[in-house]
Amino acid sequence: MKLQIVLPVRSDPDFTLKRLMWLDVARTRGHEIVMPDGTPPGAFDLERALEVLNTVQLVVADLAFERPSCYYELGLAQALGVPAVVLNRAECPKHQHAPVVAEYSYEDLTDYGGVVKQILPVLPPSRLG
Repeated sequence: MKLQIVLPVRSDPDFTLKRLMWLDVARTRGHEIVMPDGTPPGAFDLERALEVLNTVQLVVADLAFERPSCYYELGLAQALGVPAVVLNRAECPKHQHAPVVAEYSYEDLTDYGGVVKQILPVLPPSRLG
């Protein structure tokens, strides 16, 4: 399965660890992930964003830190009819009320890693490698 992971980059001190969790679990379970690499972004490219969204089967949006850009990307996915999963820090207010496939909350990085594993199912061996 090809997924887009939307998450805060510069505002989240745990971005690098979260990114590594997604990449590791996706690799071992046979998924393809599209996500930020942590380099400073240039101007937002709406055409490119829509192009990517049209190739993924699921969008996972981490709405921690209440970043407007994450809500915006989630909204684009929902407008295109791409199924979405939302995750958020337990103490963070919820501002997104459109229907999603599932919602998860996490307390810390240990919880976050468990949520990543719940979201990414194991694909059949024929899809691995």
